[in-house]
Amino acid sequence: MRTTRVLLAIAFIGVFLLPALASSATEPERDTIMWATGYDNKPENCNPFKSNPFYGKDFCYETLFGLDTIHDNTLIPQLGVSYEWNDDGTEMTVTLTDQAVWSDGEALDADDVVFSYLTARDQSLWADMKTRITAIEKVDAVTVKFTIAAAYAKTGQMINWLCGDIPIVPEHVWADLVADNSNADGLLDGDWLCDSFEDGPTVFSGPYKPYLRSDDKKQDIYVRNDDWWGAGVIHQDLPDNQGAPKPQYIGHNNIADNTAKDTALLSNAIDLHAGFYKNVLVAMAQNENIETYYGRSPTKYYIPGGSIIYVAPNLNLYPFSEIWFRSALAWAIDYDSINTAASGNYWAKAKIGALDNASAAHLPYFDETVENTYGVKYDLATASAKMGAGAFISNATNPYEGSLLPAHNWQVWRWFTKDTNATQLAMPYYGLPSVTVGSIFTVDALPAVDGYNIPIVSPIECIVPAGWSDVVLASQMWQGGFAKFLNITAFASEVDTGILVSRVDAMDFQFLMQCCGPKLGDNPLTFMTSYIGTKDKENYWGNINVTQWRGAAADEYVATFKTLETKIAVVEDGKEVCTKLATILGQNIPAIPVFVNGFWYTVNTLYWDGWIQNDDGNASGTVITPYQPPVTSFTNNLMCLKQRLVLNLVVGGGAGITVGWSGLEIASLVGVIGVISFLLVKRKHD
Repeated sequence: MRTTRVLLAIAFIGVFLLPALASSATEPERDTIMWATGYDNKPENCNPFKSNPFYGKDFCYETLFGLDTIHDNTLIPQLGVSYEWNDDGTEMTVTLTDQAVWSDGEALDADDVVFSYLTARDQSLWADMKTRITAIEKVDAVTVKFTIAAAYAKTGQMINWLCGDIPIVPEHVWADLVADNSNADGLLDGDWLCDSFEDGPTVFSGPYKPYLRSDDKKQDIYVRNDDWWGAGVIHQDLPDNQGAPKPQYIGHNNIADNTAKDTALLSNAIDLHAGFYKNVLVAMAQNENIETYYGRSPTKYYIPGGSIIYVAPNLNLYPFSEIWFRSALAWAIDYDSINTAASGNYWAKAKIGALDNASAAHLPYFDETVENTYGVKYDLATASAKMGAGAFISNATNPYEGSLLPAHNWQVWRWFTKDTNATQLAMPYYGLPSVTVGSIFTVDALPAVDGYNIPIVSPIECIVPAGWSDVVLASQMWQGGFAKFLNITAFASEVDTGILVSRVDAMDFQFLMQCCGPKLGDNPLTFMTSYIGTKDKENYWGNINVTQWRGAAADEYVATFKTLETKIAVVEDGKEVCTKLATILGQNIPAIPVFVNGFWYTVNTLYWDGWIQNDDGNASGTVITPYQPPVTSFTNNLMCLKQRLVLNLVVGGGAGITVGWSGLEIASLVGVIGVISFLLVKRKHD
């Protein structure tokens, strides 16, 4: 046994000391590259129109504008200079810069913009364009006109499409690529662009272009485009922007585990850390190179970057389908204790109506009366009353002796539902989701109570993303409180991302706890699609309505949401719609909004400084600058802001130092040391 452990340690060392990147190109010196981690999508292709694009999309291509959520949601010019609506909102005219040039020397003009938007309109990611934009036309070399269907006049979606993630690609290169690799509907097929960066497209407009990536596709590196047209032209408001970006290379390392990300940051192998770092303030006090966006002044951290962590039940299963059950759970969660233990108080409690007045994008549309009326807090007496509205406690032992229910799930006392009706009897029963309630419970089990009385059995499974240590602990804590108070036990199952997505898509879960986009920095038109969903009943997919909330209230939500698109441009009208949406959520709680997740953003300034933040002069974090909303490496819909983040970097205090190994090798060695230490301790205990 001891020999096996030693061999495992040697094998571990051998694996991690292999070259991290394999290519005809060589890995850059550490002081020439900015390394990031936290973006989950691997660089498997160079197609910027995919829903999960490669990391470098944001630096190789550009959008028309960026969105400045600090200054009243104004647009930041990039390839676009300005835009204008006509009087009735059926035409938007966009003026382009006349200085943009592709990396092959060709001018970037209106032809490229028209081509790119027409291509995007054929992709599933922007499918809503087809019903809203009826024509996209070149007026002249620097002017593009979008014609909008009258039913969607002044649609708020246009702002999202101007400044989100639609890449402008070169028509003279991409026209043949799209023609040769699209299906009959114009949809680009799969991973057709490249099997390695060397074979991919070579013409870009951004400050970087692909350089190399690892064989396992966990690391990808991009080299500076020294002929970038934007140097000294755009984003001149950034205080440290000196024209061309200072890092000669930027790279991303796909590190799945939060602890491993922490280790890589502390060992100077990573510059931008976009993973949860529970003890970041301790690290800051011990290491002068560590900084974070978890500023304590003037706020804990800049909330709008984050998304909401939900406890999301499968509403196809009874009794999770019942409002009284979800409401009781919401009031039985000890939010403060969980926040302290799981996140170190970096989270903020989420609002019951999802919209949050801490977000500059939400504030104009936020109505505090919704939170005052429907908001929840930790209150066991209220939780008991909510549970009692639909269930009661019985001392009876198993009244369904001999049924399909596992015997070990029965306790001395338990909750039973009241008067279950015919509709509910036809639903799948969560304890045995493959069968309906009525196929098991066909008699009145407790004669003293009218109607069918269905037991709420234990345990209940809650799936959480593997490696999300904060969410895992939070899940375990609310489950522990639920068991203690209601005598209903639950457990957390860590599930790898791919399996979790498959289970959610198949509705193969009882509860799900996860943070997901949209983020609080998104305007309500984007944000209010989120977990709750606005898709029609037959159209649930991805993070849209994962609970499969249905019925009259859900239909009312969808119908109300559809009016927001043409009303959001007038704040008073948009606020009226948003208040109604938030009210519907507060009344029904289709998923329980638990916490606002921090926009994980921690940096090491040894090699690169000038991150978009200001030091507040103490060890408690940093405050937000007046010139850049927060952005981090895990987002994939803020292309302009991610470029600005890199453009403001300057050489840090450690650049130019001699290191024997690359940053990746240092991180690998730290991992090796940790494993060896574990094995030695384990051996001592044995």
